[in-house]
Amino acid sequence: MCIRDSSNIRDLGVSAKFSIVNRNIFKGAEIFKLSFLSSFFNASQDANKEERFFNSWEIGADMSLEIPRFVAPFGINKLVPKRMSPRTMFTLGTSIQQNIGLDRETVTALIDYKWQYNSKKTIQLDVFNTQYVRNLRIGNYFDIYNSEYIKLNSIAKEFFNDPDYNLERQQETVSFMRTIFNDSNFQSNNPDSYRNNLNILDRYNIITSDFLIPTIAYSFTYNNQRDFRDNNFSFFKIRIANSGNIGGLLSNKKDNNNRKTIFNIPLAQYFKTDIEYKKFWEIDDRSVVGFIFFYFNLINYKIRFIFIIFHKTKPRIARFRSYKCC
Repeated sequence: MCIRDSSNIRDLGVSAKFSIVNRNIFKGAEIFKLSFLSSFFNASQDANKEERFFNSWEIGADMSLEIPRFVAPFGINKLVPKRMSPRTMFTLGTSIQQNIGLDRETVTALIDYKWQYNSKKTIQLDVFNTQYVRNLRIGNYFDIYNSEYIKLNSIAKEFFNDPDYNLERQQETVSFMRTIFNDSNFQSNNPDSYRNNLNILDRYNIITSDFLIPTIAYSFTYNNQRDFRDNNFSFFKIRIANSGNIGGLLSNKKDNNNRKTIFNIPLAQYFKTDIEYKKFWEIDDRSVVGFIFFYFNLINYKIRFIFIIFHKTKPRIARFRSYKCC
């Protein structure tokens, strides 16, 4: 359990995780792990306007099964010999979150294969890595993003030619944005306001809609470190990931925003390459000099907005839906 100050909207938080591990569940060195986690926070911005001290929380569970061999059809398991330490990982997890108002549920499923080509080279293949995110309280959007409401309200005053007009946050805002979007006369006479309304509508659709992220990825790692005491070594890793494009080939359906869907859920589509390189030199028994380089390139089809959180030397990238600011 830990207590932490996590962000500018979460003043104080408590988190805990409980795990059960069985390292020989099927008598073949399979590792089964079941974890439960929970986090409770005090959020300074609370659109739900609750009186509880811990007004923001997240609970979840995940289970994984690691099998020390390939589990695959068509004799694929014979392609990698046992000396390369092949393993198969199955993971399934879910979580539910109440944050500053736009609560969400998440379900994640993963199947990946990993083997050690030799003592320095490791290969990992994510053949099925899918995440589904469902937003729960989209009606709170304009309570959370008050600046968006202020901009939209100024457009409404202009549209209705009434300086005292105020949009009703919960009921009227969404229908008003769509009315402006379909009004060609307003577009011609008020192009700046029309463009501002379009940007607000795009952001609303991105943040409030559910989405599916089906990813396939290949990773190659080179590491010549002999053991943890070796301070003279190089590390190189490249990861190539593709999301949504194979799924897009299986479905020709699109939503009202012209985005490809599966089961009426918009797909996140992109192609991404990550490269990481580290080099360390031991100067003496107490001094080590290191060089770290990280690079990624994103070719996006339906994603134009990514958020990067730097933790120590390794960025963690959270994928979001498409957004174009103008």
